[in-house]
Amino acid sequence: MKYSVVVDLVPLRPGQAVGSTQPVRLRVSYDNERVDLRLGRSVDAGIWSQETERVLPGTRTKKGVSASSINKHIELALAEIESVFTRLEVLEGRFPSAAHS
Repeated sequence: MKYSVVVDLVPLRPGQAVGSTQPVRLRVSYDNERVDLRLGRSVDAGIWSQETERVLPGTRTKKGVSASSINKHIELALAEIESVFTRLEVLEGRFPSAAHS
């Protein structure tokens, strides 16, 4: 099953101050569907790398959370997504859907 995952920051809302922390999200695309998952972690855009889709090594959030902690959380989430898609493909031969929750 083909799917893709993009890790990025939730865009600023209108009126939200530049420099505000932004939630980290995983955007999963598959079978003409798109699902946004928030990780429960927020970072300042200044310490986020669009290229690596991770927090810059050696940095900390405004709340003092280390980049390694957030990046580890991202890796665990990606592994879980891989597990779900693999399990559904192998056991049921299908993509996830709201109809099959």
